[in-house]
Amino acid sequence: MIRIISTHSKENGKIIKIMSDELVDVIDKNNNVVGTELKSIVHKEDLRHRVSAILLQDKNGKYLIPTASKLKVEAGLFNHSAAGHVPTSETYLKSASRELLGETGLSINEQELSYLGTFWMVKDYKIINVKERFEVYLAKYNPKMGKIKLNDEQVNEQWL
Repeated sequence: MIRIISTHSKENGKIIKIMSDELVDVIDKNNNVVGTELKSIVHKEDLRHRVSAILLQDKNGKYLIPTASKLKVEAGLFNHSAAGHVPTSETYLKSASRELLGETGLSINEQELSYLGTFWMVKDYKIINVKERFEVYLAKYNPKMGKIKLNDEQVNEQWL
C-alpha cells in the first residue's frame, strides 16, 4: 500500500499543495530491497531508491523531451518524456505506465513498453541528494492515444 502525505497551505484564498510524500523501496547497489522509507527521507539521507522513466517516440523517430518546470529541482533542464519514483510494492514497469499517464495524459498498456536499459543517477542538488536507479522504457506515440497534456512539472513540449 502506498502512503501519501500531503501538506497544504492557503495562498490568496486558494489551497495549494506544498509537499507530497510516498513510501519507496530503499535498495542496495544490486537493486535488492533492504527497507522502505519516505521519499523525502531517502533524498535527505542519500539512500538508494528506484525511478522509472519513459522515452516517448513519434513515427519520425523523434522523442518527446520536455523541460522541467520551476516546480522541479532540475528546473530548466531537459527531462525524460515521463519519469517518477517507484512506490513500494510497485514494479518499474507499472510505475512507468502510471507516470506516462500522470505527466502526459497518455494511457498505455504495460505490454506496449519496451525495456531500454538501466542507469544510476547520483547527484547532490542544493535541496536534495539523489541516488536513483533508473529503468528506462520506450513507448511509441500514436495519435490514437490522444493529445499530449503535460502536467505542471513539465513545460515546453518538444520533439527532438
